[in-house]
Amino acid sequence: MIIYGGPSMLNGKPIVAILTNINNPSVNTKTGDMAQLTAMPKAIKPSTAIKTGEDDAVCGDCNRRPSTAKANGLKPCYVNPRASNSIHRAYERGSYNTGTVTQLNKPLRLGQWGEPTAIPYDIVKALVDGAPKSTGYTHRWREFPEFSSICMASVDSEEERLEANALGFRTYRVRDEGAPLMDGEIACPESDKARNIQCADCGLCAGMAVKAKDISIEAIP
Repeated sequence: MIIYGGPSMLNGKPIVAILTNINNPSVNTKTGDMAQLTAMPKAIKPSTAIKTGEDDAVCGDCNRRPSTAKANGLKPCYVNPRASNSIHRAYERGSYNTGTVTQLNKPLRLGQWGEPTAIPYDIVKALVDGAPKSTGYTHRWREFPEFSSICMASVDSEEERLEANALGFRTYRVRDEGAPLMDGEIACPESDKARNIQCADCGLCAGMAVKAKDISIEAIP
């Protein structure tokens, strides 16, 4: 379902936001069965947008964009654009209706690809309010403080974590392999493969809507 079509809140370029897996199950083994929200440039395939830099419409100036991550000394975003490409092809075929969703019968994942902050806050908040659980992350926590109620601030250093905390965000911090947790952090439950906890079961990454410690995960080698 198309839940938004209009200018990106990041830079004004045309985007669409599509909610998938509303009724059919998700096959994502990391997240488990969740409805998936994808924001993408309207007129260009996601994988092409990543190569040309036109992913800025939905990724902004994220320091983990593939076009800039190496210069920042960081591992590029883990999101494989294959699923987003499939969604974009279906969109171009006219496979999705435009509408609103007031109630979901499964957890919601904000940002299968694309920043939740690219979409107007009231639209995203309404989706979250209609879901039993949700997860969401934003690298644009400095510019969009209202998203602290539903998203984790994605941070890449101890200094960024403290800054985001001061702005009212819980954080999801990527730390170097073997690096210790900071006070007030716990390891991402999904990273403990022995426990077999999926995001759909956990639900801790819901911003300030959940009263819990910050989350951290070791960088994938």
